[in-house]
Amino acid sequence: MGDRPMAHMRRPEKRSPWDALLVIIIVVSLIGAAAVAITELSPKPTSQPPPDVSVWEPVIVPTPDPTVEALPDVVIAASLPIRIQMPTLKKIPGMPDGFDSALLFPKGQASSISRWTHQMNDRERGVLRPGGDWSKTIVSDDTVPGGSLFGTDAKYGGVIAGHTTPNGWEKLGVFQSLKKLRVGDPVAITTANGLLCYTVDFIDTKTLKKDAGKFRMGEGNWLLACYRTTEADSEATKYALAVRIQLDQQQTNTGSCWAGMTA
Repeated sequence: MGDRPMAHMRRPEKRSPWDALLVIIIVVSLIGAAAVAITELSPKPTSQPPPDVSVWEPVIVPTPDPTVEALPDVVIAASLPIRIQMPTLKKIPGMPDGFDSALLFPKGQASSISRWTHQMNDRERGVLRPGGDWSKTIVSDDTVPGGSLFGTDAKYGGVIAGHTTPNGWEKLGVFQSLKKLRVGDPVAITTANGLLCYTVDFIDTKTLKKDAGKFRMGEGNWLLACYRTTEADSEATKYALAVRIQLDQQQTNTGSCWAGMTA
């Protein structure tokens, strides 16, 4: 038998380039659709945006008005002194019972002040000599120009005097501890019109035993420790002294002469 011819084989179809382009377009479309679906399914943030800080206003603290004037000084009309206080700040060695270590006077009585009148002065021939019990008696010298008036408006200075006594005496003079005062110490004087605060600004330990008249001219306010003379006149230098005090207006305004003081 002769050979039979082979069956006819079909040739592959030739594809158009437009078919490939169509496939690409379909694939890109599917990818885009998938991306949109993923975005829609993703959780969205729930927090709110930060507040608008541009609307915040700072708190403004008011400052004192510099045009407002300070309160005026207290005015205490000049009058006779009726009480005096002078803290010693330290315990006084040998102070007997009945004396207060915080004051220069016996408790409850000797801080009161009596008057040294013109009649008394004439009787003593011009010598300032506080009478009575030298451990208690304090006098305001009426013979000083202006009459020893104390006040914020006083035109003249005043004089207050009390005795000191020599060592060994049974009773201490009421101004025995005046020598304990130092420059800068406070002194309080009470009158019928109010409380006045003073400050020690000068202490004279020499002049009084020779000439008390120097301090009785109405120039400055003086506290005089008048020595009670005995045969031991050498003691006078130790105990006779004059203390000058100046009005402390600022402290007087507070109504307390001891504010800020420590013992």
